[in-house]
Amino acid sequence: MVNFWRRLVALTTKEFKQLFRDISNLLLGIGLPIILILIFGYGISFDITSVDIGGSG
Repeated sequence: MVNFWRRLVALTTKEFKQLFRDISNLLLGIGLPIILILIFGYGISFDITSVDIGGSG
């Protein structure tokens, strides 16, 4: 079980080093989700306007 944790820490360390080594990976991992949240947050609105209820229109 000790070997598992040692390998997990080594793998996590390696991946973080790789992530911060290249700025494009960092932009894809952090920047793209933020941009998508802003786009979808602006585009999706739950405000209901001009709904014809009961066919009186």
